[in-house]
Parts: sequence; structure tokens; C-alpha cells
Amino acid sequence: MAERISGKNEMTALDVWYLADEIKRILEGAFFRKIYQWKRDDGFQFIFEFYAPKALHEGKSATVYLYADGKRAYISKRKMDAPPSPPGFCQLLRSRLIGKKVRLIRQHEFDRIIEIETNDFLLVIELIHPGNVILCDSERKIIMPLIHKTWKDREIRPNRTYEYPPQGASPFKIEKREFSRMLLAFPKKAIIFLSVNMGLGSHYAREALLAAGISEEKDGCSLGSSGAEKLYDALKGLFERKKEGCAYPAFVSPFRMASIDDEPRVFPSFSEALDAYFSPALFTESEKEERRERETRLEKAKRIEESQKKAIEEMEKREEFSRKAGEAIYSHYQDIAKAVQKVISDRDASVPWDEIKKGISEGKYKMIKGADEKRGILRISASGMEFDYDIKKKIDENATFYFEQAKKLRAKAESARRALEKTKERVEMIKVEKKAQRRENKPKKRQWFEQFRWFVTSDGFLAVAGKDAETNEKLIKQYAQKGDLVFHADIQGASFVVIKGEDKAISRKAREEAAAFAAANSKAWQRGLATVDVYAIKPEQVLKASPEGINLPKGSFYIDGEREWFRNTRVEIAIGFARDEEKVRVICGPSSAVRKHAKYHVLILPGENEADELLKEIKARIVPSASAEDRKLIDRLNAESIRMLIPSGRGQLA
Repeated sequence: MAERISGKNEMTALDVWYLADEIKRILEGAFFRKIYQWKRDDGFQFIFEFYAPKALHEGKSATVYLYADGKRAYISKRKMDAPPSPPGFCQLLRSRLIGKKVRLIRQHEFDRIIEIETNDFLLVIELIHPGNVILCDSERKIIMPLIHKTWKDREIRPNRTYEYPPQGASPFKIEKREFSRMLLAFPKKAIIFLSVNMGLGSHYAREALLAAGISEEKDGCSLGSSGAEKLYDALKGLFERKKEGCAYPAFVSPFRMASIDDEPRVFPSFSEALDAYFSPALFTESEKEERRERETRLEKAKRIEESQKKAIEEMEKREEFSRKAGEAIYSHYQDIAKAVQKVISDRDASVPWDEIKKGISEGKYKMIKGADEKRGILRISASGMEFDYDIKKKIDENATFYFEQAKKLRAKAESARRALEKTKERVEMIKVEKKAQRRENKPKKRQWFEQFRWFVTSDGFLAVAGKDAETNEKLIKQYAQKGDLVFHADIQGASFVVIKGEDKAISRKAREEAAAFAAANSKAWQRGLATVDVYAIKPEQVLKASPEGINLPKGSFYIDGEREWFRNTRVEIAIGFARDEEKVRVICGPSSAVRKHAKYHVLILPGENEADELLKEIKARIVPSASAEDRKLIDRLNAESIRMLIPSGRGQLA
């Protein structure tokens, strides 16, 4: 791997080889959950969030973040503040990939290209300068690239078949004889041959030379056959080294480097070493930029808010003035008419305007304080105010003018107040976004039950269900205690549900709700059954071995003793949207429990509608009934957070 951000920082093909093998083991079988994109002056940054069951181990989170930019890619434990509005390309990726299962991850040949394949799409991450992210269909036809690019032998544009860059020699494919032939014909230093022709980069080339006992100053053509063979073996040996994520002061690699004198910080994986080495600087700068951008938006919105407030105040003053001017004309109708008529009479008698103005200043024309002969305007003083009077119009027309002007200003002020409310909402949303992102970045302690399916009963008991045979067994063995109750549908293939008693008597209502949860989390759902029988037992009645001493398969138990039956329990599940401070949280469970804890909810029954179709129906039903603020939060919810709550990924709205 290259030097820190202040120096070289591009991943080599060897780095990608080790990384691809690592993320393959974690992300194959995972589901795209969220996608974020940040635009940077020097390129782009992505974080792909996955739900990865393979990452769920010893209570650790199954959420995995894959970071990628034009130079690096690795699994990160960190997540930057989400951008306020995703770019168009990011929205496209979300629409096509979220909820899709990763089928295959691979490095293309020995190149800096990572491919992530689902049943329907191929996502290509190129780490070759300037980097690119390309979405293709299953036939490798490009749907959209992040960067459109054309070379003489390659074109990255929509509707073109995706083609790889020209291939050089691959350390995987090259035979010893061919390697020796090429090296012994190379007139420059052997380190250049390994760095460029073999795609190792200078650091790994130096490591191979050291392993072969060859000086860095040696030219390839001067090594001789034995030297070439030694170097070939050393090259192959780089792929067989013990995997250890090693972060040196100015370098990071997937194994210990004999060519570096410093002692590395050693990590369990290459990604963790990359994360520790690169992320603090990368993420800090990104977060600073995001904060600056958010503060700029907030300041702009506040400036607009203040400007709108001042404009409304001004319109309200002008509206009041116009209304009072119209009222003043009618209140002093006769006096104003006489004063104006006297000025008109004098003008008809050829009295010059200079003399009329002099008469106005001397008080000759009662109520008139000034005149603008060019515009035909007199300045009237009445009811403690002064206003213009158009002598070309009748007195009623002057009053009507002011009343009409007041009416228009009142309408404009009302429109401006509506715009102001929207601006205030925008200001508050930016503030909420800032608070939410600040909270998001704080490490959140994961509760033990979050690794299972769970809900809170309408009267406050925690009920937890297994997801599969492994979590069923873990739930019963590790978390079911005396005083709890265990529920199971009377059908082969069902989750255990445990209600935590917490030293309290478990109510009848809570037991009924736990039975309903057990019914929904059973094969009864897949079979489309309307009802199923459910029984409840104490944890001590659940045995891992039968009376004959036979050990049962993983997730299977022998039930000993009497059972409490809940006959003909309806097979259904409710999904709700609960307001949690400045965000909306998705919950699921029996209808009565979800209604208690959620502001909005829908009821789902067994059916054949796919999850994607159900998601559209759920939002179509919920969003119109939500408040404006809640609607925005619900719209921004990750589809996967809803999808994963639908039993077997199919159903129908009640």
C-alpha cells in the first residue's frame, strides 16, 4: 500500500488482491442497505452500507461499511455524515441496488478493479486513476458510469458493453520461463520491471528484491537465469505470506514488510489496518467539508428568513398606510374635495404653479402640504398622516386606489408569510439534520436483543424472536431465564419467542401478543395460513436432548411437560413508524403492540406480493396521512429497514 495521504496513496493490484479475498468472505450473501456519495474537488467518495449476516458474530453488528474512492477501497468501522441530498448517480444506485443480495465479489485478473455482482446488476469499482464507479446490467451493458470517459481502445458510456482496460502481465498467469525471458530482456532496473510491468508498485517490488537477495540497483538484463528464477519465486511468495494488517508510519500492507525498519501496528485484517491508517484523515476532512457546506446552507437559509421577515414587515406597514389613507379620504371627504377643487380652479384661472406652491406654504390651501405639478400630485394631510392625491382622478377613485393597493399588499404579505414558513421549516430541517448526524456519529451501544427480531408489548414487556436455527439456539441457551416465557408455533419450522419477565408476572395481553409474533415468524406465513396454534412453556421445559438421550440438531429442542395453548392465532404482522426525537424508527410486531408505540402503522398478511411491491404500497398508504415533517423523515427511510421486517419477504396489505 502506498504512503499516507501527504504522499502516494493509490492501492496496488497486490493490495486489491488481498482486499478482494477479505471482503469476499464477509460480503458475499450480504444485502445492499444504503449508499452514500460525496463529491470532492479531487474526486469522489462512496460508502456502501450492507446488512451482512456473515459479519454477525458474538453480538457484533451485521452492518458493514465498504468505503471506496478513486484510489482506495476497504471495509470501514466509521461512517461519515450523510450528505443533505444525494447526487443523481447515487440515487440511481440506490434505486437499483438497495435490497439486492451480493452474489459474487472478485478482483478482475490482477488489476485494480473490484466487481460486486448481484443477480440483476454488476457494480464495478475502478481504482485506476482517476477512478470510477460503473453500474452495469447482468449482461455487462453499462447502465450508467459515474464518470463518462473515452479512450482510443475503450469507452465508458451508457449502453456500451463494459470493457476492461488493456491487460499487462499477470503474476498469476506468467510462467517462470516467460518471466525470465521478459526480465532478462529488460534494460532498466529490475525494481522498475516489478513495479510497472508486474503491477506491484515500488514498495512491494523492493520487498520481492529483498526476499530474492537482489540489489535494487541491478538491471533486469544483468540478473542472469538464476537471479531471474529467484526473483520469480520471491514474487510468487508475496501471495503466500501470512495475512496480517500492518500499518507502518508511512505505509500499510496486508503482511509484514521486511524492507521497512519500523515496527507496524498489527490488525486482525487488512481492511482494519487500512481503516486505521487512512480514515482519520479522510473522514475528518470530509466531515469538515460537510459541516462547512451545512453551515453555509444554514446561514443562507437564515439570511433568506431575515430578508423575508423584513419584507413582510414593510408590506404590512405599506398595507396599513394605504388602508388608512383610503379611510382618511372618506373621513375628510368634503374638506379634501374643497381644497383640491380650489387648486384646480386657480390653475383654470391661469395661476402659475409657483404661486400655488407659495400659497400652500403659507396655508392658503387647507389640508394641502405640497404639490408635484409634473406628476399632477398633491400632498394631502388628514387624520394625522400625509399621502399623495392624484388630481387627474376623482376623489372616490383616489380612495379606491388606496384600498385596492392595501388589498394587493395584504395578499402579497400573506404569500410572503407562506414562503417564510417554508424557509423556517428549511432552517429547522437543517438544524435537525445537524443534530441527527451528530448523534449518528456517536458510538451507539448495541443492545443484546438487537441481534434478534423483537418488539415491546403494549404493556411494556420485551419479546425477542430467533431468526434461524442458530439464533433460535442462542436465544434459548443464552438469554431465556427463569421467570420468562417461551412461545413456539405448532408447526415445523418456527422461531422461538421469549418474553422477558424481569421479575414481573407476564400479563395475558403480553402472552397473546407474543403468541401472535410466534405465529408470524413461522412457516405458517410461507404456507399462506390464516391461523396457527401456538403454545407457551417455561424456559426449563426446553431441553436440548430427548428423554432417550439423543442430541437434537441445531435450533431444535425437546419440549417437556404441560403447555399453555393459544389456539387459532391469526398469522399477521404490523409494521409501524414511531417518531423518535428528530427521526422516524420502523418497528414491527402484533397489531395491538405496534398501535401502542407507533404513530402510523399498516397490517400485513401472508401473500404473494414481493417485498419491493409491498414497500411501495406501505409508503403509499402511510405517507399521505403523515404530517409534513414526518413525511420527509419517512421518505428518507432506508427501504431495507422495512424490507427485513416482512416475514419471508412476501405478503399483502390487509
